[in-house]
Amino acid sequence: MSEQSVASRILERLREGWRPAARDLAGAPIVSEWRILSVGPGPYLLQGTVEGRPILNVVIALDASARWARTPDRWLILGGRSPELQRVVSESEIMSRAADWMKRYPDAGR
Repeated sequence: MSEQSVASRILERLREGWRPAARDLAGAPIVSEWRILSVGPGPYLLQGTVEGRPILNVVIALDASARWARTPDRWLILGGRSPELQRVVSESEIMSRAADWMKRYPDAGR
């Protein structure tokens, strides 16, 4: 199964109410100083630091209270949030924009 189809399937399940279990998140990297960015009408981006290195990835789902995020290719554990002022983005808004992006660009995120 391609990475995109895995991401699409996970997104579909999340939109139906499924949430990752501890085993799904086991070994996931911790992203610290994270924040959500909006660049145009496309998907939201997750910016932060993993193991001292900056990251900037498309985020297809995020639950700040449960402290996890999903990019097209992996789970992340959410550490401390960036202290910068940010717009609050709902979980459903993140997933909706990700789903639209995946429909328009089926090979994106591979």
